[in-house]
Amino acid sequence: MRKAEQAGLVHASVNAQEIDFLCNCCSCHCMILKTALQQPKPGWVLYSGYQPRVNGDLCTKCEACVERCPSRACWMGDQTPQFDMDRCFGCGVCATGCPTEAIRLEEKTGLPQPPRNRQALRETLETRKS
Repeated sequence: MRKAEQAGLVHASVNAQEIDFLCNCCSCHCMILKTALQQPKPGWVLYSGYQPRVNGDLCTKCEACVERCPSRACWMGDQTPQFDMDRCFGCGVCATGCPTEAIRLEEKTGLPQPPRNRQALRETLETRKS
Protein backbone atom coordinates (compact mmCIF):
# COMPACT_ATOMS: atom_id res chain seq x y z
CA MET A 1 0.00 0.00 0.00
CA ARG A 2 2.80 2.41 0.82
CA LYS A 3 4.53 1.73 -2.50
CA ALA A 4 1.25 2.38 -4.31
CA GLU A 5 0.84 5.66 -2.42
CA GLN A 6 4.41 6.70 -3.20
CA ALA A 7 3.74 5.99 -6.87
CA GLY A 8 0.68 8.27 -6.76
CA LEU A 9 -1.84 5.49 -7.35
CA VAL A 10 -5.47 5.80 -6.26
CA HIS A 11 -6.74 3.17 -3.83
CA ALA A 12 -10.12 2.09 -5.19
CA SER A 13 -12.83 -0.37 -4.24
CA VAL A 14 -16.56 -0.86 -4.64
CA ASN A 15 -18.65 1.69 -2.74
CA ALA A 16 -19.94 -0.73 -0.11
CA GLN A 17 -19.15 -1.41 3.55
CA GLU A 18 -18.05 -4.97 2.81
CA ILE A 19 -14.90 -4.62 0.73
CA ASP A 20 -14.18 -7.59 -1.49
CA PHE A 21 -11.39 -6.09 -3.60
CA LEU A 22 -8.92 -3.25 -3.60
CA CYS A 23 -7.24 -1.81 -6.67
CA ASN A 24 -4.40 0.64 -6.92
CA CYS A 25 -5.19 2.60 -10.05
CA CYS A 26 -3.66 5.25 -12.24
CA SER A 27 -5.76 7.60 -14.32
CA CYS A 28 -3.97 6.65 -17.54
CA HIS A 29 -4.84 2.92 -17.46
CA CYS A 30 -7.83 2.36 -15.17
CA MET A 31 -11.05 2.43 -17.21
CA ILE A 32 -13.13 3.45 -14.18
CA LEU A 33 -10.93 6.49 -13.51
CA LYS A 34 -10.56 7.33 -17.20
CA THR A 35 -14.33 7.21 -17.72
CA ALA A 36 -15.07 9.29 -14.61
CA LEU A 37 -12.44 11.88 -15.53
CA GLN A 38 -14.08 12.40 -18.91
CA GLN A 39 -17.14 13.74 -17.08
CA PRO A 40 -17.35 17.49 -16.42
CA LYS A 41 -17.66 16.84 -12.66
CA PRO A 42 -15.80 13.63 -11.81
CA GLY A 43 -16.11 14.41 -8.10
CA TRP A 44 -19.84 13.75 -8.43
CA VAL A 45 -19.28 10.38 -10.12
CA LEU A 46 -16.53 9.05 -7.85
CA TYR A 47 -16.17 10.11 -4.26
CA SER A 48 -14.53 8.64 -1.22
CA GLY A 49 -16.44 10.54 1.43
CA TYR A 50 -13.34 12.59 2.20
CA GLN A 51 -12.01 15.97 1.12
CA PRO A 52 -8.60 17.63 1.36
CA ARG A 53 -7.80 20.31 3.95
CA VAL A 54 -4.64 22.38 3.80
CA ASN A 55 -2.64 23.66 6.75
CA GLY A 56 -1.22 26.88 5.32
CA ASP A 57 1.43 27.07 8.04
CA LEU A 58 2.97 23.79 6.82
CA CYS A 59 2.62 24.36 3.06
CA THR A 60 5.86 25.25 1.25
CA LYS A 61 4.14 25.73 -2.15
CA CYS A 62 6.19 22.92 -3.69
CA GLU A 63 3.21 21.98 -5.91
CA ALA A 64 3.69 18.22 -5.43
CA CYS A 65 -0.08 18.06 -4.82
CA VAL A 66 -0.78 19.80 -8.14
CA GLU A 67 1.52 17.44 -10.05
CA ARG A 68 0.09 14.29 -8.42
CA CYS A 69 -3.65 15.07 -8.59
CA PRO A 70 -5.18 12.53 -11.00
CA SER A 71 -8.37 14.55 -11.47
CA ARG A 72 -6.62 17.89 -12.08
CA ALA A 73 -8.69 19.29 -9.21
CA CYS A 74 -5.75 20.96 -7.46
CA TRP A 75 -3.89 24.16 -8.35
CA MET A 76 -1.63 26.50 -6.45
CA GLY A 77 -3.46 29.55 -5.18
CA ASP A 78 -1.79 32.68 -3.83
CA GLN A 79 -0.94 31.12 -0.47
CA THR A 80 -1.98 27.45 -0.52
CA PRO A 81 -3.25 24.75 -2.85
CA GLN A 82 -6.87 25.18 -3.91
CA PHE A 83 -9.31 22.41 -4.88
CA ASP A 84 -12.19 22.24 -7.34
CA MET A 85 -14.56 20.00 -5.40
CA ASP A 86 -16.54 19.24 -8.57
CA ARG A 87 -13.41 17.50 -9.86
CA CYS A 88 -11.92 16.18 -6.59
CA PHE A 89 -13.05 12.70 -5.58
CA GLY A 90 -11.11 12.57 -2.31
CA CYS A 91 -8.53 9.99 -3.34
CA GLY A 92 -5.85 11.44 -1.04
CA VAL A 93 -3.02 11.34 -3.58
CA CYS A 94 -2.36 15.00 -2.81
CA ALA A 95 -2.04 14.27 0.91
CA THR A 96 0.16 11.18 0.61
CA GLY A 97 2.53 13.05 -1.70
CA CYS A 98 2.88 16.18 0.40
CA PRO A 99 6.44 16.25 1.79
CA THR A 100 5.46 18.53 4.70
CA GLU A 101 2.13 16.82 5.52
CA ALA A 102 0.33 20.12 4.92
CA ILE A 103 -2.65 18.32 3.38
CA ARG A 104 -4.86 15.87 5.21
CA LEU A 105 -8.18 14.29 4.36
CA GLU A 106 -11.22 14.98 6.46
CA GLU A 107 -14.57 13.28 6.30
CA LYS A 108 -17.34 15.00 4.37
CA THR A 109 -20.43 15.48 6.46
CA GLY A 110 -23.99 14.72 5.42
CA LEU A 111 -23.21 11.81 3.11
CA PRO A 112 -25.25 8.63 3.43
CA GLN A 113 -23.57 5.45 4.64
CA PRO A 114 -22.42 3.24 1.77
CA PRO A 115 -24.64 0.21 1.14
CA ARG A 116 -23.76 -2.91 3.16
CA ASN A 117 -22.63 -5.09 0.25
CA ARG A 118 -22.69 -5.37 -3.55
CA GLN A 119 -26.27 -6.61 -3.60
CA ALA A 120 -27.46 -3.62 -1.56
CA LEU A 121 -25.40 -1.31 -3.79
CA ARG A 122 -27.03 -2.82 -6.88
CA GLU A 123 -30.48 -2.33 -5.34
CA THR A 124 -29.65 1.29 -4.43
CA LEU A 125 -28.47 2.04 -7.96
CA GLU A 126 -31.58 0.44 -9.48
CA THR A 127 -33.80 2.52 -7.20
CA ARG A 128 -32.03 5.72 -8.26
CA LYS A 129 -32.57 4.93 -11.95
CA SER A 130 -36.34 5.02 -11.62
